[in-house]
Amino acid sequence: MYNKDIVMFGDFFGHKKNVSHVLAVDIGTASISAVLAAAYLKENKREILRIFRYQVNLVAYSNTKESGDRTSRLLKEKLLKAFAEASAALREISFGHIDLLLVSFSDPFFLDEKIEKKVFRANLQAPINQTEINYILKSLEEDAKHSHGSLAAASSEALAYLVNGYEVTSPIGYKAKSLEVFAALTLITPILKEYIESAKNKFFPECSVKYFSDARVLWNALRLTDNLSEPLLFLDIGGEVTGVFLASSAGIEHTGAATFGIRTLERRISASFGMDHLDAEAMLKMYTAGTLDDPKKDKIEKIISLALTDWWSEIHKALLRLGIKGLPKKAMVSGGGADFSVFPVFIKENMKETDIIILKSEAFKDFFYPSSSNQGSLLGGGDVILSALLLFAI
Repeated sequence: MYNKDIVMFGDFFGHKKNVSHVLAVDIGTASISAVLAAAYLKENKREILRIFRYQVNLVAYSNTKESGDRTSRLLKEKLLKAFAEASAALREISFGHIDLLLVSFSDPFFLDEKIEKKVFRANLQAPINQTEINYILKSLEEDAKHSHGSLAAASSEALAYLVNGYEVTSPIGYKAKSLEVFAALTLITPILKEYIESAKNKFFPECSVKYFSDARVLWNALRLTDNLSEPLLFLDIGGEVTGVFLASSAGIEHTGAATFGIRTLERRISASFGMDHLDAEAMLKMYTAGTLDDPKKDKIEKIISLALTDWWSEIHKALLRLGIKGLPKKAMVSGGGADFSVFPVFIKENMKETDIIILKSEAFKDFFYPSSSNQGSLLGGGDVILSALLLFAI
């Protein structure tokens, strides 16, 4: 499928390239995953070239004196490895650079904040242009930096505009006295941003970079694919945490994370059976598939029941922070937890009047070419962020 000659032809004649190379990176609490892909502009299709996966165990350092430094070094190590292997893969296909780096952060690696700014323009006769809007967005990032001294602005996205006090779809071209911009900012730790920028500059110095929170990736992906017709509750079940937020066509309200994920459940199974993490993971998969023998099945069901009760208590705390007293009509389950039936089944039992939707990578299959076996595919709930992230490659 892959055809590098398309790129060379476009470059030779100076036309806009039909294909660009993209590296998408999802930074989670249990793993860092990355995808090298070719994005075809005219066809609006993506082709998976390579997939890279790296397990991380942040909990191993959480109770140690050096937890912050150890966690930071672990993330740096995995990020450098992902970039190095992506660079090597590009050389294998005789193309040495990427055009765009897309990076997404799961809870608790980000803080999403809504912020606004109103400016009174000096030249009322000059029409508003994109440069002026970009300047305001950049100043909003600086404002956020002063408000959150320990965090750095990774990205800003304009949500709405007011020109002379009236809302407009786009302010470009208006001659106005005042312009007000409402924006969403994604903030991360400066050290994490430095690690990503350093790795990018080392392996792909010419590429541009875009940052997202997982919450905004999912929200924007649903908007792009016209799948956000009414408000819904999002439960993004990751390795160590569950992101909880309320999404609608108007925006997204993120409440933070419930401190419980797939790895939390696996650790409880591991402790109860006296087995290591990998065996506990295998046992949970066998239980989900219905292939576990009865004695073990009875025991694991009790463990899961107690664990999910604790998990649900954390979800309720998050809902209260969102100001949601009743249960929503629709809920969407994503992340690695969507691949384990115990989570969706438990949610349905406790939200009987709510329509439960399982979001997996396959929901975006129309935007991808089928992958050959040696390249691999993005599958299930665990890869949904990477699939959704690649929608922004075009």
